[in-house]
Amino acid sequence: MCYEARRALAAPKRRNVSAQQTPERDQYADAYTATRCMMCTMSKRVSLILGDSDEAVIAPYLSQGSPAFEVLRHWATQHDVADDIKSEAAALRALLQAGAEALQEHVLDVGYAQLASEFNSESANVERRTARDRYTRRTEGRK
Repeated sequence: MCYEARRALAAPKRRNVSAQQTPERDQYADAYTATRCMMCTMSKRVSLILGDSDEAVIAPYLSQGSPAFEVLRHWATQHDVADDIKSEAAALRALLQAGAEALQEHVLDVGYAQLASEFNSESANVERRTARDRYTRRTEGRK
């Protein structure tokens, strides 16, 4: 919850009986504050300086009608990133999201590889063998 919403909720309700301050108006003001706070937290404006090489890399994705733009538009539609890319900002957001998803696949691959190496390590094998032997001794003792 953002600062404005906490402040609005913590502040004592003013109960001025004038025509302008009614409980209904307070309710709408609280809803407006909450909506405004959600909008504040939902987006972030960043400034980014692109070098010539950066612009050259992304330029095909920003040119409407180019094959790269069409692939990006199709990807964005399939992944519910944008209904239609109508601006450079929308294309950049879709391109950023596509890149993040592609990297996420690599992050998962690295994580699974680390998990597999830990699972197949000698210490894990010793622990499994010890647990198996302990279980075998316990079950054989019951017979």
